[in-house]
Amino acid sequence: MSGLSKIIILSLAVIIASAAYLGLGRGGLTPTGEAVDEEMISVIPAAGPALVEESAAWLRFVHGGKMGFTNTQSEVVIPAAFDYALDFSAKGLAAVKVNGQWGYINSKGEMAVPARFDFVWRFADNGLAAVKVGGRWGFINQSARRIDGQGRL
Repeated sequence: MSGLSKIIILSLAVIIASAAYLGLGRGGLTPTGEAVDEEMISVIPAAGPALVEESAAWLRFVHGGKMGFTNTQSEVVIPAAFDYALDFSAKGLAAVKVNGQWGYINSKGEMAVPARFDFVWRFADNGLAAVKVGGRWGFINQSARRIDGQGRL
C-alpha cells in the first residue's frame, strides 16, 4: 500500500470517527479501525507524548453520545457526562463541553473552571489557556483569572 493510500484511509477513518463522536452518525470506529455500534464504548487515545501527570495517560471514551475518561486498564475514572472533552494537559486539567459551554475539570471529574466559555484550548506548559467569550479571545490561568489580573472572565 502506498503512502498516499495510507493517508487517504487514515483521513477517512478520522472523518468517520469524528462524525460519530459529534453525534452525526450512529456508531463509529475505534482507534484501530474496528467498527462499533452506538451501544459500545469506543476509546479515543490521548494525544501527544506521555506526561508525568497520571491523568495525562488517561483515554477519552464515548458512551451514549457523551465523553468520559478511562485509565490504561480500561477502568472508567470519570464517567461519560460531557458533550465533548479534550485530553488532560500537563497541568492536570481537561477542557470539557457541557450544555454548549466549555470549562475545565480536574482529575476527579470536578469542574475546576466553570463551563462559561464559547471555546477553549488546553492549558499550555506555561499555565495559561486561550479562551473565547462573546467573540473575544483572551488568556486565563488555572483559577480562571485573566493574565492581566483584572478579574474573572
